[in-house]
Amino acid sequence: MSTFYAIAGQNESATVSAAFDDVKRVLLQNSQWAAHVLDVAGRSGARVAYAKVYGAVLGSQVVAEGPGYFLIRGTAGKNTRLMYRVEAAGEHNTRITPEGRAEGIFKVLIPIGLLFLCCVGVALTPLAYKARAAGMRRMSSKYLDAFCRYLEARLNAAAPGGQ
Repeated sequence: MSTFYAIAGQNESATVSAAFDDVKRVLLQNSQWAAHVLDVAGRSGARVAYAKVYGAVLGSQVVAEGPGYFLIRGTAGKNTRLMYRVEAAGEHNTRITPEGRAEGIFKVLIPIGLLFLCCVGVALTPLAYKARAAGMRRMSSKYLDAFCRYLEARLNAAAPGGQ
């Protein structure tokens, strides 16, 4: 068991022993961090390569940012995204929470798709947004442990005198 991070609940959040600014720097330096998280999680080489191809095009993006926190989304495949809320939890600790949101393109595609299905799009659109967000949150929770191990490896490598 690593002393670098501790996961709370059923992958509801994690606390890593690293400064918020260091975690943010590591994630912003590598736009394909989500593909590397899949690799750390032991996913197949083909799945990781697939994620890297899509990650090269779509990359990662800071979705929201404020004092002491940011929300980052990474590409882990064609329609698979990982999203985490990263926030300062003290001077040398950072809390990471899996998140999910319907991306901008889906906010257009979902109502159009529902309209083509002859459904009452206005009534079902919020439900579809919530389903998309729940799916993203579920995937992010699944890979929370691998995300922490990825951060541990990158931060140890970047540290002065790191392995």
